[in-house]
Amino acid sequence: MNQMIPDFLLAQSTKGKTQGILKALVLNVDVEGFTALTQELMRHSQAGGKVIADTINSVFFPAMEATETKVGFLGRISGDTFTAVFPENQLIQTVSAAIAIRDTVMNHSRQTSAWGKFKLEARMGIGLGNVEWQIVKGRNQPRYWFSGDAVSEAKKAQTKANSNQIVASKVLCEESEAIVASDLDTDFQIVNELALPGSDRNQTMPVQESNTGQYHPGCGEFSEIQDMQERALGDKHPFTLNVLNQLAEYHWEKGDRELALQYYQTAARKLKQISPPEYPYLSVSLCGIGHYYYDKADYENALEYYLCALLPENSPLELKYFYDLDALSQISSIYLKQGKRFEAMVFCNKELALISASVGDDHIANAGSLVNLGNIFLGMGKPQKAMKSLNKALKLRKAHLGDEHILTREVYELVLQIKAQMNCHKVAMNY
Repeated sequence: MNQMIPDFLLAQSTKGKTQGILKALVLNVDVEGFTALTQELMRHSQAGGKVIADTINSVFFPAMEATETKVGFLGRISGDTFTAVFPENQLIQTVSAAIAIRDTVMNHSRQTSAWGKFKLEARMGIGLGNVEWQIVKGRNQPRYWFSGDAVSEAKKAQTKANSNQIVASKVLCEESEAIVASDLDTDFQIVNELALPGSDRNQTMPVQESNTGQYHPGCGEFSEIQDMQERALGDKHPFTLNVLNQLAEYHWEKGDRELALQYYQTAARKLKQISPPEYPYLSVSLCGIGHYYYDKADYENALEYYLCALLPENSPLELKYFYDLDALSQISSIYLKQGKRFEAMVFCNKELALISASVGDDHIANAGSLVNLGNIFLGMGKPQKAMKSLNKALKLRKAHLGDEHILTREVYELVLQIKAQMNCHKVAMNY
């Protein structure tokens, strides 16, 4: 649950795949009452925030982790709902995860605070079928979607569930004698318990290439999301305001940079008014504005916004890794363009330190930063240090991408060029 992007999608992305179809089971979970709790307690600054954090730690984290311990992965998290995906032959594990989530929510259903009592209820649905997935590289953060008949069936089943109920189609429930269920209507049943322990936990998901085209949520869908968020949380809630960032990114990808800038500026202005500030979402807004000026070659303005986009030093490491990397890379690039190589090196090293602390020195994410550092050293007239950084990058890309990948070849050719220049320099010195 610590991954911002599911492990399954990260694995596919490493293979160069950005979309596909898999046959899978989908569990849709809606924890009702959490939105009301959040809306009320957000008014009470740090004290209210602590109660929210305690609720997340006692209810949401265990609920989400239940999917991963049952060989599933989180497909989508939105407000007080999340979707989990499981291998198609892991029905017992899917039901087992749903039961674990139900029991966790029931054990913490009564939330008491100084500002009132709140009741949490879980409503869940399970579906089976095709799941279409797609990864889209956003300007600030990658986005991904899941759709398909399994997702639709799980949502339909979830809407039929009452308080702390798990609902699945009668056909699905009848696939295993271990599932103890009772009739809800002619097509759906309420899953009560499992009569047998779970099955093999080591199955993997088959992946098929998608031939169904690409799926992009349209502007209308974002507006619908924003309307729902406003009705549930109010127009000043950070979740609601972050939809403005998503709208900005949507229009950026469509090529309407001016409209994207307007959305980023509106989001930034409103997010700055929140007390305490919702730094991660504000960082997205400021970074987006920085990108606008960077593309206009207005590097001074871009630099100002990128520097403001960096999260406070005491922010959690996982947030800094997710939100700061893009800004750090752009800051280093701007300083290099301005001939300020020392400043460029400082921010490039900050980027490398953040990657190392978050995912380790052997992660492929280090490679791009090492290449940038090599170029900085070249500009400083230090080819030996440049070679050291570039060789590290080359080793990482060979290990993760292979010898023939275009990014590996790019570093390899740069290394050869530097070696040739160093050899020519040695020859010239001998004369």
